[in-house]
Amino acid sequence: MDKRVYCTETYTQVIAGENKTVEARPIANSGKITATVINMNEEPIEDVNVAVLPFYHEANYTYEQMLEDRWFHASTDANGEVTFTKVPAYDQ
Repeated sequence: MDKRVYCTETYTQVIAGENKTVEARPIANSGKITATVINMNEEPIEDVNVAVLPFYHEANYTYEQMLEDRWFHASTDANGEVTFTKVPAYDQ
C-alpha cells in the first residue's frame, strides 16, 4: 500500500475443522509525526524542508538517494512545525 513497507505480526491458531480469516489493515498500524525546527535561540524556523526516510541498518545514502527513498516531505510552517500522517509501522 502506498509503496511503503508495513510490518505486522499475527499469530493465529486454527483448530481442525474450523476456518479462520485474518484481515490485514496496514493503515490501522500507522501513526503521526510532528516535528518542530528551532534555531539556537529556540525560535521557530519557517520553510525548512523536512523528510521522513525508512531506516535501513548500514545504509550509506547519498543526498540524491535520500530524495528518492523518502516516504514523506514537507516544509515547516510559520511555527516551525511540520506534520506527517499515515506513517507506517516499520520494524527493521
